[in-house]
Amino acid sequence: MWKGGRMSGKMGICNICGDYKELSKEHVPPKSAFNKGRWTQYLYTDDQWAENPLILPSTKRIYQGGVTFSTICGKCNNNTGGWYAGSFSDWCHYSMDILKRAKGKTSLYIPNELYPLKISKQIITMFFAINDSDFRKRHPKLVKFVLDKRSNPLPDEYKIWAYFKIDENLRYISESYIGNLKKGPKPIMITEIAFPPFGFLLTSPVDKEDIDHRLTNITHFSYFKFEEKRHFDLRLPTLPTVINIAGDFRSKSEIEEAIRSSNASRV
Repeated sequence: MWKGGRMSGKMGICNICGDYKELSKEHVPPKSAFNKGRWTQYLYTDDQWAENPLILPSTKRIYQGGVTFSTICGKCNNNTGGWYAGSFSDWCHYSMDILKRAKGKTSLYIPNELYPLKISKQIITMFFAINDSDFRKRHPKLVKFVLDKRSNPLPDEYKIWAYFKIDENLRYISESYIGNLKKGPKPIMITEIAFPPFGFLLTSPVDKEDIDHRLTNITHFSYFKFEEKRHFDLRLPTLPTVINIAGDFRSKSEIEEAIRSSNASRV
């Protein structure tokens, strides 16, 4: 019997294995990675968003006990949690401590001794949790990458990007698409999770020129063996997530200026 956490009482298709089962409450990120407190989700209407996304709406939903998604069965939750979550959480705690000492400065190289393959697999597991049940059908290679703990590397068409996050504006953005006129009509898939101390994007297909140049590519984490522990000198940028748009790292002042420019052009 699965004992890794609470079951939700909800029946459905597991976002990873595809079986119809009772689904568990999956913490994203893991509960041990600072995800066990209270958080607030603001609910915009289309009119409120269009008028000014910087003004918080009065309608909101308050969650207790961390951010959870009832999208993964108990077996998959138990397996991936046992294989990957501990190493990911250790990285989060170490990095949060460094960020606090550095007061969010990005000029410092932060040495990390970590299990890179386990961390990359935990990140992909989290993206399964926040997306819909057809995500696994659209990305079958990612299913194998997560369910086979020794499978490596990440399939060539995918990249994982990372940044440091210290503000409280969380992002959970399921699979969406952006255009790339330079490379033709084929859209770019992007999905994002931002919860202190990290933010992560999964993209396919995409090169550095297609996204914010400040992001750090950590896809190479997936090239190591499951038991392999390595030392990395990582330099991740600390980026704001002011509005709920994947890959948008404009500051509040930059967004305000864009709104003013847009309003002026209508006059």
